[in-house]
Amino acid sequence: MKDPNPNTIGNPIVKIETIIPSWAKQYIEEIRELGHDGITYTYLIIKEDELGKVANVPKTFASYSKEGLISVSSNYPEQYRELGLAHEIREHNEHKGEKGCCLVCLKSELQDLEKTELNKKEYIQFRLEFFNDLVSFYEGKSRDEGEDSLLENLVLSRDYLIEVLNTL
Repeated sequence: MKDPNPNTIGNPIVKIETIIPSWAKQYIEEIRELGHDGITYTYLIIKEDELGKVANVPKTFASYSKEGLISVSSNYPEQYRELGLAHEIREHNEHKGEKGCCLVCLKSELQDLEKTELNKKEYIQFRLEFFNDLVSFYEGKSRDEGEDSLLENLVLSRDYLIEVLNTL
């Protein structure tokens, strides 16, 4: 089902204006669309270097907030964004709250990788660095229960990528 309103983000019924926090608007570099499973999602490219000056955020990120805001940092390699954001969409829409949900989505992501022209080893190395950075970020901060669960999921995915990389 195609998103009937191209002026939405994430959830096809949520208008873009209602879910972008006013403080975040100054950090938007660009707004783009991504098709996934027949639905068009709008996502934000965030100037992470500017946001990082005022907020404690990972240096590279892709996310789908509980409000339905999909975003990616501007330093996330453009050629990898579609796969990374599809991972976030799956995690939010299909596996939200499940133990090991990140790993399930990562395995789907790697299956999708096989259908592309991207260099598999380079992509997996990027994702391993990405997950290493996220693990370090969450290990180095005070966490609530939800972030503890997130960290567990990130570690599972990172460890899986290490295993995959060792087989290449």
